[in-house]
Amino acid sequence: MFRKLKFLVKDTLLYGISSAFSRSLSLITFPLLAQTFSIAEFGKFDLLTSLATLISTLLIFGMDSSIVRFYYEYTDDLMRKQIISQALIFQVVMALILLPIIWLLGPSLIPSLQNGSDERMILNIILVQLPFQVMLSNAQVILQYSYKRLPFIILTVGSSIATVITYAVGILYFDFVFYDIFISSLLINIFFSALGIYFIKNWFVLTSKLSTLKFLLPYAIPMGIIVALNSFQPYFERAIISKFLDINSLGMYAAGYKVGTLILLPISAFQAAWSPFMMSNYKKENSGELFNIILKLLTFIVATIVIVLTILSSTIVRSLAGMGYISGEVVVFPIAMGYLFQAVALFTGMGTVLAQKTYIRLISYVVSICLTAVIIFLTIRSLGILGVALAVLSGQLCKCVLESFFGQRIITFPWQYKRIAMAMALTLIAGFTLSSFNESALNSLSMKLPILVVYIFFTYFLLFTKSETSQFLNLAAKLRKGR
Repeated sequence: MFRKLKFLVKDTLLYGISSAFSRSLSLITFPLLAQTFSIAEFGKFDLLTSLATLISTLLIFGMDSSIVRFYYEYTDDLMRKQIISQALIFQVVMALILLPIIWLLGPSLIPSLQNGSDERMILNIILVQLPFQVMLSNAQVILQYSYKRLPFIILTVGSSIATVITYAVGILYFDFVFYDIFISSLLINIFFSALGIYFIKNWFVLTSKLSTLKFLLPYAIPMGIIVALNSFQPYFERAIISKFLDINSLGMYAAGYKVGTLILLPISAFQAAWSPFMMSNYKKENSGELFNIILKLLTFIVATIVIVLTILSSTIVRSLAGMGYISGEVVVFPIAMGYLFQAVALFTGMGTVLAQKTYIRLISYVVSICLTAVIIFLTIRSLGILGVALAVLSGQLCKCVLESFFGQRIITFPWQYKRIAMAMALTLIAGFTLSSFNESALNSLSMKLPILVVYIFFTYFLLFTKSETSQFLNLAAKLRKGR
């Protein structure tokens, strides 16, 4: 069992950290942008990038997930090439249909930005960039699951480094404005998408038939709707804030949200390695024990990081964005905790993925987004951006419960729900307690660190049995002897 854990750790370090580095691009550029532009301008930038992400998911529409799901169904390379090629053709058709429609709808998609010529021009740049961004995303997926490690790293890490360097040099030496930021992003995506096409060129085949769409689409369509809803929510949150509050509040929320999403660094690193590991091991005899240990380890590590982020939230916001954004610290814990619920649901809801019944997951997403929207409208005027963050947390909790319920009903798995639930409840109590300290005289490390130590102690013993602790100690002893 621990040999398989070692394999998962190795893949996490390689594919996971590369993917996490790519996904952390917004976190890396966050301090540079936040400290260069005004709070209102940073809020506008965040709204536009969330819109770009939403449109990108509409173009892909679950085909990347479908490629991954059926890649392992066939060992014949020719069939795999047909799957990849026809999935890409579908996405090209989606782009030809959707991009003109979105261009026509442009003014209604960016509320509270006065829809001036600059915003319209930036939206046009985004629409031109998206096909290249989609191709780059597909190339990364294909390279990851065909285990082409070096090309995968070149695309993921290379594009991120190029973007960071371009932003930094442009802002520091050439006085980049918003327009220049989006133009440079377009050029980087063109270059790396072309490189991605070169890396995966052997996976393309000419075909006049679209036979694989018969099984790709039934899986992809529910996944496409799910991912689109998942991308719609951040855009919706920001659009509502800009409408009911103001652009400065949008900037505050964006800053706090970015700090909360620091938790995605370990989650994304793990998630990139988990999917192929799960698909290749779930049928094996000891998968129940193995998957439970992995889930509990992930929960313990990520929950501890959530609490550490909460303790340091005000310091991180001040350091990365500046004192002007300090009000955004109130959203850090709810956002980070929401991602923890999402990470747990990745395990407990895997039955819907394994059974290829992704349409059932759609129910969880629709219900959770509706709940989020209702709570936002009820709390935004009284609680401001905190009300939005609490609504997001409530929606993620709802989705985690529903996905766990449906996944277990489809494929029964021996999850240790009680231990996970107690650990999550303790994390909520500790997080809200520490968040309240930020608004009082108790806001000091000397008061918070003892709570962290107690939290770690109790969370560990809530999650792990004595037998598992003994196994960890034996593994540690073996690793010491192996040095």
